[in-house]
Amino acid sequence: MKKLYLILFLFTITGTLLYAQDYSEKYNTRTIIINYSDSIVKANILNTQEDFEIIDDLKYYWYNNDIIGFNRGGVNGKPLHGAYTVCSTDGILLTQGEFKHGLKNGKWKFWYTSGELKEVENWKDGLKHDIQKYYSESGDVVKEVKYKNGIEIENEETSFVKSIFKKKDKEEKAVNDSIEIKVEVLNED
Repeated sequence: MKKLYLILFLFTITGTLLYAQDYSEKYNTRTIIINYSDSIVKANILNTQEDFEIIDDLKYYWYNNDIIGFNRGGVNGKPLHGAYTVCSTDGILLTQGEFKHGLKNGKWKFWYTSGELKEVENWKDGLKHDIQKYYSESGDVVKEVKYKNGIEIENEETSFVKSIFKKKDKEEKAVNDSIEIKVEVLNED
């Protein structure tokens, strides 16, 4: 019976400690709201001073004196950390994403003012990573680009298809140019 009470006590303590860790992490940030003439920004910022490595090549976003700014390789205020949204003054969602220590992280979405999806970007520690999709206002995918750690990559299939179309376009242009030259020569006679 004592063992049962001991086990229940340990589960209770463990659950409390895990909740306390979540509680401190959750409340390590605070939410700010900035009203601009055309939009409203809601962002989370680090509430306490935390040490983290700042890398010179990365763009860091920060909050200071009712301004959200950015610097490459530096922070001039409290780093953005957590959820970030931008809405129009009409309430239309325009931007949604997350920051981690001032760096874009995870999935970011951007919308046209009509409400149609404009872009979906994936970020990993401040660098574009994975597939980025760009849409027309009618909702069609216009462009897809794949990144790995901030560097644009092309898979073999995509680059092969592109090379075929480029070659075909060059051949058509050469034929059209030669036709135009022949027409000009005929017109001169």
